[in-house]
Amino acid sequence: MANWYGTARSNYFEVKNQAAFLAWVDGLPDISTQGRGQKGEPTQYMIYSNSHDDGGWPTWRWAEEGEEDTELNLVDEIAPHLKHGVICVLMEAGAEKLRYISGNAIAFNSLGNYIELALSDIYQQAYDVFKIHPTEASY
Repeated sequence: MANWYGTARSNYFEVKNQAAFLAWVDGLPDISTQGRGQKGEPTQYMIYSNSHDDGGWPTWRWAEEGEEDTELNLVDEIAPHLKHGVICVLMEAGAEKLRYISGNAIAFNSLGNYIELALSDIYQQAYDVFKIHPTEASY
């Protein structure tokens, strides 16, 4: 059985409190951040997966021995850090060799309101437009 390997990153976005945001990122498993701005001072940040296992967004915080693992919802955790009027976009795409390719994106604001889409949405969209069910790009 092949493994799924992916890539995940966000757009650049502004945060309310840089120190609080960076401290939050430091507490995440397999996530790094990069800032950009003028004169060497970051005014916007992006996050990306640095996972050596699969490259996707983490969905769990692994606990120390004797404690329980907890689910990780990046939208719920990033949204409070966003400045009002800013949109964060998280993208993830990957493949399990040539068996299938998958990908999704979610865009959300500081209130946690979001929209999302998946690459697999193309099958329904193709049917809606052409009235033909395409075969799936998988085996």
